[in-house]
Amino acid sequence: MIKVTTVLLLSLFVSACAIDITNNVVLKQAYSSGKSKVATLFLKEVGATSDNSLQVSVAPANKKLGKEETGNAFTADSGHNEATQDSSAVNMQWLSGDTLLIEYDKKLRVFTQNHRVGNTTIIYRER
Repeated sequence: MIKVTTVLLLSLFVSACAIDITNNVVLKQAYSSGKSKVATLFLKEVGATSDNSLQVSVAPANKKLGKEETGNAFTADSGHNEATQDSSAVNMQWLSGDTLLIEYDKKLRVFTQNHRVGNTTIIYRER
């Protein structure tokens, strides 16, 4: 009986660890001048074992952000709680229909800075 209980508890624990609890929370969006593209800043919430991250995705304006999507332009976390992870940490501004400026808090720990997504050129500036 003890072996069965142990096996059941171990199985429950392993399956609970495998559950994906990610969630994307849109913080703000910026549309290109022709409204054909959108830059979306979102918070990827990943649960208690990892730090959440701020991410920017550039996509056609009619594309919705998926639950499992990751930022294709920019990703950063709080830098061990040095920076806040809210909508003020990253600003996005379209300089033209195909050029996006992303300004971000220099305290963020940056993982991804793609300078090109499709036909969009991206310029980055710390502040």
